[in-house]
Amino acid sequence: MSIALIPSTTSWNNYINLSKLLIKKNQKVIFLITNNHVKKLKKNIPKQITVIEIIEPNKELLLEIKNQRIYIYILYFILFLKNYLKSLIFIKLLSIKKIITVGDRENGTVLSILKNAKKNNVKVFIYHAGGISGKNMLVISRKMHECFDVTLNKWFIGRYKNQCNQYKNKKIYSFYHPILTKIFDRLNILPKNPWVMGSGNSDVILVESNFVKKLYKKSNLKKKLLVIGSNQVDNINKSFKFNNSLLTNKKNLKTKSINIGFMPNIWFEHNLLSKYNAMKRNSLLCKILKDSVIKKNVNILVFLHPKQKIKNYLWIEKKYKFKLINENISHYMSYLDCLYIGFSSTIIYWASDLNIRVIIANIFPEKNEVFKKFKNVNYLNSITKIKSNLKTLKKNKKKTNIYKNINFKKNVFSLFME
Repeated sequence: MSIALIPSTTSWNNYINLSKLLIKKNQKVIFLITNNHVKKLKKNIPKQITVIEIIEPNKELLLEIKNQRIYIYILYFILFLKNYLKSLIFIKLLSIKKIITVGDRENGTVLSILKNAKKNNVKVFIYHAGGISGKNMLVISRKMHECFDVTLNKWFIGRYKNQCNQYKNKKIYSFYHPILTKIFDRLNILPKNPWVMGSGNSDVILVESNFVKKLYKKSNLKKKLLVIGSNQVDNINKSFKFNNSLLTNKKNLKTKSINIGFMPNIWFEHNLLSKYNAMKRNSLLCKILKDSVIKKNVNILVFLHPKQKIKNYLWIEKKYKFKLINENISHYMSYLDCLYIGFSSTIIYWASDLNIRVIIANIFPEKNEVFKKFKNVNYLNSITKIKSNLKTLKKNKKKTNIYKNINFKKNVFSLFME
C-alpha cells in the first residue's frame, strides 16, 4: 500500500515535511508531479520517495483562442485522454490507497487522477495549509484573459451554469477555458462547482485551524473536515513557547521596537501584472510605509510568498533599508505588532487568530475585500488614511496563541498510520 502526494509550488515545503513524517513511520510515499513549475523543485524530494510525472499539457496556446476550433479541441482531447489513462495505470500499478492533494479542481491532470482514484476506492484528502481562495480572487485572475469571458455564449452558460461566475463588471467568466470545460465534461472529470474547494472528487478536507474549518462549513460542503495544523502552525507555536531564546537567535527582531511585517504583493508571480508594473506598485507601498514610520522604534521586516524569488526583491532592502527575511513569516508571527500588505492574503487568517493588526493598502483597481468584517483588519482606500494609521501604531500586547493545542506531527501520525 502506498500514499501519493500531489503538491503545488505554494504548498511545496509543507508536502516535503509531510512526506518526511510519513517516511519515518515506514510508509511508502509517492510524489505525483503534475506541472512543470513543481517539476523544477523535484531535486529536493527525499531519495526514499518514488516520483511519477504526469505533466499537464501546455495551455499557453489556449489563452489566445476564445472561439472553439475543432483541431484545437481534438489536440487537447488527445493530450488529456493520455493523462487520464496514465493516471489510471499508475494508481493500479503502484497500489495507491490514499492520496493527499492541495485541491480537487487545480487542472485537468489532477481531475483525471482523482476521478480514477474514486473509481478504484482510493481515499482522497485535500490538504492545503492556509485559507480558501475566494471567488472574487479567482475571477480576477481569469478576467486578465479574454478567452475566459463567456458572457455572450448563452449555450455555454446554460449547459455549464456552475462552471461560470458573474463578476461585478457584469461579465461572466468560466473557471476553466471553455474548450477545456467541454473536454473535461466529455472525459467525465468536471467537478460540480470548481469555484468552491472540495466540491470535486475528494473525501476529507484537512485544514490548518478551527477558523478555516468554519469558513469551509459556510460553503455548505457535506464532507468531513479535520483540523490537523501545519508545519507553519508548529513554527508559530514554537515562537510563542520559546520566545526569549528565539529572540536571541533572530538578529532582525527588536524586542522594544514596533515590528511591522510587510509582504510585497504577488501580482507578477500570479501573472496579473508585468514585472515592471508589479515592482512599481510594491515600490509605492514601500514609500508610503517609509514616509509614515518616522519613529526610531519601528522595525520593518519584509517577507516573501513561496512563489517570490528573493533576488527579485533585493531592491527593497537597498532602496528603502527594510530587512528582507529569508524565512517563512510563521517563524515571526508571534513577534509582529502589525501586518502591512496591499491586497488580501491567507496570512491574514493567522493574524486574525493571533489578534495582530492588519493594514491593507486598498488603493489599487483590484479589490478583494474578503476580510472586511474581521475586527483586526483595516481596508484603507487612500494614502492619507494609510499614513495616518501607520503613524499611530503601538506595541501589541494583546497577542494570544490559540494554536497551542494543535500538533501537526501528532495529527499526521494518528491520521495516516491507521
